[in-house]
Amino acid sequence: MGLILDGTIRLPLIKVAPLARLLALDPATLTREWFAAYAPDVLPAIAELLTPALSSTEMSWVRGLRRHLGPMPAFDDRWGDTLTLMLIEE
Repeated sequence: MGLILDGTIRLPLIKVAPLARLLALDPATLTREWFAAYAPDVLPAIAELLTPALSSTEMSWVRGLRRHLGPMPAFDDRWGDTLTLMLIEE
């Protein structure tokens, strides 16, 4: 990884998403960084397409909720305090 980070080896764009998944990083974020480093003039044109996806931790929550709850209603902010009490130890 050091050779990529110090610029000795150029990471091919086709390898960015697989590398991100391997390192548990957001592929969109790593792709944005790739364009910033290797093709900064292209980045403004595609920036809105590279909005960060859910992190692997967030996706694990979504998968778990789907598995245990099935179809879910839209999130309601009134549940925030209950979720906070469930997840944050005081």
